[in-house]
Amino acid sequence: MNLLLHLASLVALGGLIVSDFRRREIGVGGLILFGGLNITIGWLQCGWPWVGFRMALNLVLLGLLYLLLWFYVGVIRRRVYGGSLWRAVGAGDLLFLPVFSPLFELQEFVLFLTAAFILSLAGWLLYRWISKLRTTIPLVGTVGICWSMYSFFNLQL
Repeated sequence: MNLLLHLASLVALGGLIVSDFRRREIGVGGLILFGGLNITIGWLQCGWPWVGFRMALNLVLLGLLYLLLWFYVGVIRRRVYGGSLWRAVGAGDLLFLPVFSPLFELQEFVLFLTAAFILSLAGWLLYRWISKLRTTIPLVGTVGICWSMYSFFNLQL
């Protein structure tokens, strides 16, 4: 059952990844499906109380990261982004990261986000260097690919 849920989660994530790379936007339905599957997987792994605790801790971490991002965009890089967080980051990017919160302990979540962001930045810089195009990072797509690889090696499919 758990393996089937993981596979369904990866299929739902695949739709989000393709959408982000093609149009730089993701559908709310796909995001809700992916998040619901992740909550169910977390519940089956460790039960409701622990999933709630995991989610709360990880959401506090994301809240702090979003606060730092808002400070960076609004204060430090004000001239570049006009002080608007929405000019720097899409709403889909901000809503996508919390759906991973039921799947990780806090330390794992920090390591996953750090690795995923570094790989996303490196891949984007390489793509930008090769294509000579000025484009934004498809964060949902790149973090989604990182999650797919993590899930694949973790489940040993």
